[in-house]
Amino acid sequence: MFDYSGEWQAEGKSIQIRVPPPFWLSTWFLILMVFIGIAAIALFIHLRTKIISNRFKQRQVELELSALRSQMNPHFIFNSLNSIQYYILQKEPKAAYTYLTKFSALMRMILQNSRQRFISLAAEKEWLLLYLELEKLRMENQLEYSISIADDINANAIMVPTMLVQPYVENAIIHGLLPKDTDRQLHVRFTLRNNFLHCEIEDNGIGRKESQLLNAKRNKKHTSSGMKITQERLEILGFEHGTIPQLKIHDLTQGTMVVVDLPIIYKQSNE
Repeated sequence: MFDYSGEWQAEGKSIQIRVPPPFWLSTWFLILMVFIGIAAIALFIHLRTKIISNRFKQRQVELELSALRSQMNPHFIFNSLNSIQYYILQKEPKAAYTYLTKFSALMRMILQNSRQRFISLAAEKEWLLLYLELEKLRMENQLEYSISIADDINANAIMVPTMLVQPYVENAIIHGLLPKDTDRQLHVRFTLRNNFLHCEIEDNGIGRKESQLLNAKRNKKHTSSGMKITQERLEILGFEHGTIPQLKIHDLTQGTMVVVDLPIIYKQSNE
């Protein structure tokens, strides 16, 4: 190209080439990684805290339960010993010996079961029957009871939390049946329903409303530690197995029914 002076002038051109940095060095990616890192740390801390909290709570409940198991119910033991003393004073050595034998067997069974968090449904039924036998003797045989397990349940394979049902049975006797003089009936039933081990504790006692009125007249303000611990155990059990146990109480025409739905837990091969 010639300019006006007649000299050749090269026409200069520039090309700009921009090479972007790799995406892992880009600003948006670094910001995203920071947020993800903070979220991951926060989630880890939250989960870790929750696990530690639940482990602590579980340990606390187990310690309370161990204390409860070791002493059973002080009122029950006191009443049982009183019954034995009564038979001795009445010069009924055979009745006293029978009661003492069953009481000793029950205490031994409780001590054995207290070493385990779970026992087979068959073992649970066995010790509940023995407990009810003693209660029947204490009530001068004025108690009819039954514990039934559905035919489709393998009672030796399904595990239940140790002594979980007993507080509800004891509560039915103390608050529902003891205030009656005759026709005391208690029935415990285990079935499979909606992927739960369905347990019903039914009594034909005086009912919750009349029991509350009776306790109010006696100015009785006793809170059962056994029931409170049992409720906490249900919560822990639900957390461990991802299934929330259901507890419902139904007022019947005569008496009360407690319904507990427990997760189905099978015995491990190494147990």
